Amino acid sequence: MALSSTTKWTLQSLFSIFFKDLKTKLEENNFPNASKEPLKKKIKSLRQTFKQEDQKIEDSMKSGVSGDIIYEPKLASFSAAEYLCSGNINADS
Repeated sequence: MALSSTTKWTLQSLFSIFFKDLKTKLEENNFPNASKEPLKKKIKSLRQTFKQEDQKIEDSMKSGVSGDIIYEPKLASFSAAEYLCSGNINADS
């Protein structure tokens, strides 16, 4: 599905604001050298790891094994990432 130019511009604007806010928060917490590119790489890495873990769970469920043997994710923050992907996020919190 192709995105319209307006949608692309809106997403780029939102990501720009997000990275600016994230950089500010990191600098406030003694990470003075935070810049956009390393942050983008880290976020991409976390997303890929989450997707790999999620795929392993799906594959183990499809394989027909008993419910006792379903793959357990090794990613420490998997449940938090799973919550974020579920769409159950309250914008006010």
